[in-house]
Amino acid sequence: MITDIASYLRFFDNMRRRTERDVAALPPLAAAWRPPEREGEAGWSIGEIVGHIGSSRLYFASTYRGEGWI
Repeated sequence: MITDIASYLRFFDNMRRRTERDVAALPPLAAAWRPPEREGEAGWSIGEIVGHIGSSRLYFASTYRGEGWI
């Protein structure tokens, strides 16, 4: 269980590193793959999911700075 900010930051940084490593290992064609016959977020392609992960960091950072959700 995470009980302090330093532990959370280590956890988040490790998760970010693993995600970057795993995404980098995917072949380029994987970005276009999406689950068959799904709608909404359940039907996002791998490329859309990776883009969402990257942009969410910007949303949280701007909110933390008091700039609101951009």
